Amino acid sequence: AGPSSFGKTSLTTGMASYAACHGFKVLQVVFEDRIKQIQRKHLARLTQIEARNLSKPEYIEEVRARLDACEYAAALQENLRIVRFPSGEKNATFLRNYIKKLIASGFKPDLAIFDYFECVELEDDKSTTNEYEREGKTMRKFEAMAGEFDMAIWIPSQGTKDSFNQELVTMDKMGGSVKKAQIAHIILSISRTIDDIANNKATIAILK
Repeated sequence: AGPSSFGKTSLTTGMASYAACHGFKVLQVVFEDRIKQIQRKHLARLTQIEARNLSKPEYIEEVRARLDACEYAAALQENLRIVRFPSGEKNATFLRNYIKKLIASGFKPDLAIFDYFECVELEDDKSTTNEYEREGKTMRKFEAMAGEFDMAIWIPSQGTKDSFNQELVTMDKMGGSVKKAQIAHIILSISRTIDDIANNKATIAILK
C-alpha cells in the first residue's frame, strides 16, 4: 500500500524480476502501465541503469554490454510473462480463468502480481451494492486463488490522500475497505517524504 506514484509498481516489479531470475515462474498483470514501461523497469534492474536513461544514445552500448554479460537475462525472459488488461473491466474471476488457461498451456505461475487492486473490477454480490463489501469479496477471491493454484500473490493498493508525504504509511491510510487489510496475509507499505523523494529514498514497512 502507498500513495500514487510513490514506487509500488517499481517495488513489485523488483519482486517479479528477482523471482523470475531465480527460477520461479511469474505472471505480472498490469492495467494502467504499458507493457513497455514494465519491461524497462526490469531492464533497469538487470543493468543497474535507470529506466529513463536506457534509450539515451550515450547509454545504449553500455546497456547492451551489461545485458550480454548478465547471467540472469535468459532466466528472466523464460520465466516472466507480462500481460495488460483494460483498467476496471476485468474481475478476479476473469483473472482466475486466465491463469487456468495459462497453466493448461504449460506456464504455471509461482507468483502473480496484479497491479493494482483499484484497477480490478469488483466481484458482483447480489446481497449488497456496498462497494466496501464487494472489495472484501474480491479480496477473498484472490485469497482463494492463491490457495487453489499454490502461488504467491501481491496486489498493490492505493493509499488515501492522507498517505502523501508521510514518514510511515500505516494501515489506516490504505484506501477503500478495511476488509482488504483484514483478509491480506502480509501487508507492506511504502512511504516517501519530500526529502526522501529528493534523495531517492523510501521507507518500506511490514505492517502485517
